[in-house]
Formats: sequence, C-alpha cells, structure tokens
Amino acid sequence: MARGHLHKFGGSSLADADCYRRVAHILLTHGHSDDLIVVSAAGKSTNFLYKLLNLRDTGQLWQEELQVLISYQQTLIEQLLSNEQARDLRERLSTDKSQLISLLSLEERNEYQISHVVSFGERWSARLMAALLRESGVASSHVDACSILVADEGAVPIIRVEESRDKVQALLAAHPNERLVITGFICANSQGDTLLLGRNGSDFSASLIASLADIGRVTIWTDVEGVFNADPNKINDAKLLKSMSLAEADRLAKLGSPVLHSRTLQ
Repeated sequence: MARGHLHKFGGSSLADADCYRRVAHILLTHGHSDDLIVVSAAGKSTNFLYKLLNLRDTGQLWQEELQVLISYQQTLIEQLLSNEQARDLRERLSTDKSQLISLLSLEERNEYQISHVVSFGERWSARLMAALLRESGVASSHVDACSILVADEGAVPIIRVEESRDKVQALLAAHPNERLVITGFICANSQGDTLLLGRNGSDFSASLIASLADIGRVTIWTDVEGVFNADPNKINDAKLLKSMSLAEADRLAKLGSPVLHSRTLQ
C-alpha cells in the first residue's frame, strides 16, 4: 500500500530547539507512522555556508565563523536529545567539521566540492529531526537525498526519473512503518557527486519525491499562516489568501516568489 502523505519543513521552521519541538509535535499529531518528511537547513545555515566559501575565496579568516556554525548545531543537539543520541550526532558533527575544514582549506574547489560544502545544512537537519522523532518513541531514519535522486548535470539538474523512482521505491520497501526524514535541496550525478536543486529547492524535492513515491498529498509547512498577497514579515497589512488556483500558483512560482519553487508544480 502506497504511503499517503509527505510533509516539508523549511529553514525558518527549524530555526531553534523550540521550532524543532513544534515540528515533532506536528508530525506526531497530524501524521502517520509511514509519513515522509523533507527538511531544509536549519535557520540561515545555508547562507552561513555560502558566507564561509566567500570568506575563504576573498582571503579572509573563516575558521572562527565555521566554529559559530558548528556551535549552533551543537547547541541544537544538546537542547533536543538525550546523552546517547546526542553523542552519536556530536561525533558525526565533529567528522563533518573536519571535512569542512579540509574543503575550505583547498586552494581551489570544483563545483562538486562547493555544492558539497553548501549541502551540510540539510544533512544536519535530517539527522537531528530523525533523532528527535526517535527520542519521542517513534521509528525514524534520516535519508541523504543524494542516495535516491540521480540527475544529469545542467544549469539546473535534470532528474533521471525512472532511475530515481527505482531507488525511492526500494528505500520505501526497506523501511515500512517508519518515518523517513529526507534532505531537501540536493541530489547527485551518476558518480555520486553532490548537485544543488537551487534556492527554495526543498519544495521541489518534496513534490518530486512524493511523485516518485506515488504519494498523493504534500503539505508544505511554514512559519506563517499560509500564502499571502505580500510578505507578511515585511508588509503589515498583507492579506491571507483563502484559496488559489493552479494558474495563480504557477504564476507566483514563475515570478520567483519564495512561496513555491518554480519546478514544484511540474
């Protein structure tokens, strides 16, 4: 029987420990034992990783800024998990820090290495969310989307649909009655090199994975009440839209609104 629901949570929904707890509560009260979950990098982690690359490329000191980002992740781990699960994620984070230092220390980086640097935020979010769900007493595993989404390279990666569908279906068969927390924003080429799906690409990841998994419902959760006619964080009298046609949603996406990635509706 096909799974019925995929939930997607963006970075602002995972900005701090309380946000993670709210997301876990949503999944436990509005979800089912075999739901799929797609997550973005927590808070501004992706911007921070791009900042580290820029500091390195312009000859500025980046080591202290990297420690700020690592400390942010460490704080989330300590605030959310018990000692045993926290220990595992701390060890993984230490390994990731060493890998980031190695990548940032290179005199030159290719596009795959740059994409790999930027992808750490999603990997951290998926690990932590899955661990928090396990802490809440439910079966959950994290999944690196690079292991299931295969793409041909281009200005925007083109997903190999049938190959990726086979990988997604095999993953689901291997994890029945288990919540799977999957990284958004990233995929891989046939050699396993990390590729990026573009800014707001986690929305596209969610709709794509749902399609490959034959899931009929995708809910994109955010930190505001719904879709507005303007950014409610900037415009005080922004109006909440009660409904939206497919054509209107498509226009929003094509005009670059962060509400929907331009490829989500495809």
